[in-house]
Amino acid sequence: MRPPSSSSRLRLIPILLAQGVGFLCGVASMKLNSHLIPPATLGAYGVFLSITPIGMWVVYAGLMKYVSRNWAATGSRRALLLEALRIWRRRLPWLAGLVTVAAIAMSSLGLTANWLVGLSLFGSAALLSLSALAQNALQAESAHWRDCAVATSASLTRSFLPPLLYAATSGAAAALLLGFSTHALVAALAGALALRATSNDSHGERIEKPEFPAVYEGLLFTTLAFSGWLLTGLNRWLIAWFFGNV
Repeated sequence: MRPPSSSSRLRLIPILLAQGVGFLCGVASMKLNSHLIPPATLGAYGVFLSITPIGMWVVYAGLMKYVSRNWAATGSRRALLLEALRIWRRRLPWLAGLVTVAAIAMSSLGLTANWLVGLSLFGSAALLSLSALAQNALQAESAHWRDCAVATSASLTRSFLPPLLYAATSGAAAALLLGFSTHALVAALAGALALRATSNDSHGERIEKPEFPAVYEGLLFTTLAFSGWLLTGLNRWLIAWFFGNV
């Protein structure tokens, strides 16, 4: 087996850095959350967090996979990006419907007003999907430092904005949702800025709009994605349902 080349080792630096920052932020946020947020509120907020990936893991799972598989080899990354954004907009009503059901299901937890939970869930899930889309593209083209910048921005804002805003507002549960929604906005903006460096069409010729295969939006693909997301959050939902927020 050949030892890794110096270029391979250098590529590992931003990857390991992003993972390390994410791990440290996760440990710090657990300590901070448990210190600043009462158990009942923290339990309901945990359920909220488990629902926020529904956009990138379910509604846009096929789009994420398509971009990651085709970004590096496409003749026009700009055309592919524009098509991906068109599909993202087209599927927003599906996201809104799922989020509405989730917000109604969360009403028994009493986190805050149902409309505010639903609005925060929708905005966060939609923006996190854009951030994930950008990171899939960056990873496909091996833009590891730009991907590291997006991941680090997301880790820092996710870990510290919600609990610090909660403490600053003397325990308003809505501040947690505002903090997380702001995190999602920062992550999406960081992804957009990172993708600004993507190349235009190589030779300036007219390139046809890329076609998004129907299989990526088919029932089987969506069912598998939904099942994976469901199993990820199911234990937390069952605990909250049978034993309460704490």
